[in-house]
Amino acid sequence: MAIENLSELERWQPPNRGNSIISDGILDPGTAMLLFGPPKSWKSMASLNLGFCIASGLPWFGYSTTQSVVLIFQAELPKAVFKKRVMKFRAHFPTTKLTTEPVLTLPTTESSGLAASSGLDTSGKSSILSGLVASSSIASAPNSALPNLLFETNNYCKLDTTYGKDVLNSCLLQCKSRFPNWHITIILDPVYLLMSGKVSEEYDVRRMLDNLNELRNRHDLSIILIHHSHKTRVTTEGEVIDTGSDEIFGSGYFNFWCDTEVRLKRMNPFGLDNRIEHSFTLTRNAERVLMPFEVEWSRATLQPTLIFTKPPATQSEDDVTSRGLSTQ
Repeated sequence: MAIENLSELERWQPPNRGNSIISDGILDPGTAMLLFGPPKSWKSMASLNLGFCIASGLPWFGYSTTQSVVLIFQAELPKAVFKKRVMKFRAHFPTTKLTTEPVLTLPTTESSGLAASSGLDTSGKSSILSGLVASSSIASAPNSALPNLLFETNNYCKLDTTYGKDVLNSCLLQCKSRFPNWHITIILDPVYLLMSGKVSEEYDVRRMLDNLNELRNRHDLSIILIHHSHKTRVTTEGEVIDTGSDEIFGSGYFNFWCDTEVRLKRMNPFGLDNRIEHSFTLTRNAERVLMPFEVEWSRATLQPTLIFTKPPATQSEDDVTSRGLSTQ
């Protein structure tokens, strides 16, 4: 690898990358994002919704997305249960808001055989690699299948082991064989079931994240981790203690590794509640403050509804940096 001067650096372009996967620096190609929250905070449904949004090019709670290949790798549910949940979500996902003209196509230089195997059109339209924002989806009819949204259920894969890294690498090679030259976003759910070691031990966590870094560099991935938080902490008066990123369960190395952290917080932590607050506890690549927002989930349709966006309760825009840290 040759060193570069300022002019050479300016001319350099990253390979196989288009626009931000999620706008405002939330998820850029090659970066990592972590969604975390307590049990019953709709984390798995949030990951499913996020995957559908990125795969279809639909906005994610007001933030634009660039349509790309998405692999959801889940280790929590039996495949039959997971399938039932996905099918129910898909039945109500708002693909009818999209135009009928597909924009997700293989590069025109690829063979028609590759396009046929992927289920995509080769009419000459550009892919996301051209840097164009996808304005519609490959879904041309209500609830039509998204061939670029892929799934793997594996209850035995441990990503802090060589075997687990090889299993995930095999899945990524399958993605690339179906969609050559396309950027891949992988969603891993949940972290604690994808480790053989202890999530509280930095050595074990670093083994997993080092393996993910190796795969990220090899395949030019964007990575989204789904993780748990500590149990809710309260004062002697019964008030919930807000500790931000420190609520992430396990080693603090997660904070050093990821670029964006989104905390899911139940509005009623002591009972069943479909209203979840999303707050950005870390945004390394954002150029403005990203405000928290509330979402209400429907148990009947498994669909989220954005309620409202609100300013942070403890910080003003002047007190927050792009790294999520106070300037004071």
